[in-house]
Amino acid sequence: MLRIFDNKEKIYPKFDLSEGYRYTDVEEVIKKTPSAANELLEELYKGEILDRLLYDMEMRCPQCKSPNVSTRYICPSCGSLHIKKTILLEHFECGYLGPFTTFGEINTCPKCNAILTEGSYKNAGSIYECADCNKQIDTPFVNHLCREHDGYIFSFENSIYQPKYYYYPTQPVSEDMKRGIIFTSPIINILQKLGMNQLENASLVGSSGVQQVFDLAFERNKKTTYIDILQGSEPFTEMDVLREYGKLMDTKVEAYILISPGLEEKAMAMAKTYRLNVIDSSEVNSIYSRLETSLRDNHQIPTTYEAKNDQNTKTKGRWKI
Repeated sequence: MLRIFDNKEKIYPKFDLSEGYRYTDVEEVIKKTPSAANELLEELYKGEILDRLLYDMEMRCPQCKSPNVSTRYICPSCGSLHIKKTILLEHFECGYLGPFTTFGEINTCPKCNAILTEGSYKNAGSIYECADCNKQIDTPFVNHLCREHDGYIFSFENSIYQPKYYYYPTQPVSEDMKRGIIFTSPIINILQKLGMNQLENASLVGSSGVQQVFDLAFERNKKTTYIDILQGSEPFTEMDVLREYGKLMDTKVEAYILISPGLEEKAMAMAKTYRLNVIDSSEVNSIYSRLETSLRDNHQIPTTYEAKNDQNTKTKGRWKI
């Protein structure tokens, strides 16, 4: 989402004759099909992560569901498609109201034969006329033609007529995005780059018999390290530090605690007293870089080390969310 909303505030659909309305910005980020992008946006909307407003109504063929359809206006008298729209003129002097074509090339009123001059008439709207039977039309019939289904003709009543939306972050999510969010995928990229293996199970039973759950666990040279992530809208308190300390005392493991936007002053003093591996910042990129530096130092990994066969290092500097 951070990549999608990097240079924009809203996600607008774009029309494609084969796919209909699609969200190309989302497709480019998730590297999936238009239908997958639609499903993702709907899930994010249902989860109150995104909000939406109506952008347009999309019509599709009821037979093949193609959006490549045309709208046709038909003469109710003879069924011709050849309908012309003509301007109506009103002549003030005699009150004549008729199509522009009835005034002739010299602009003479057909009722009183007066020549029209500036200010003697006005544009009174439009009228429709059939070019084949020459009858005036108040309201033409309307139907639709599918260009993909052998010219299949259908009406509005049996068409697929569905809303399409533009999306934008809800207010709480927007505030989170501005503040910065700690994602696990950039952390996993760091671990892989340093030759560390992520463990599927990031929980273990402590000496108290209680199962303690961490956010991530990784191993290198048979040494396991855990990571916990704390993030919110306000700095964390002493109670949060005590909770993390109790978890570590119960499990006797090495762990890093990543905190955004940070700790209160007293909480930070407590974390130092308990010698917790805390990395806190209001800038998530700073947390990532400090974590990598600390991991290199603690595991004695050279700064030039990169894991073999690691495809993620090819996109170094661009996090995959």
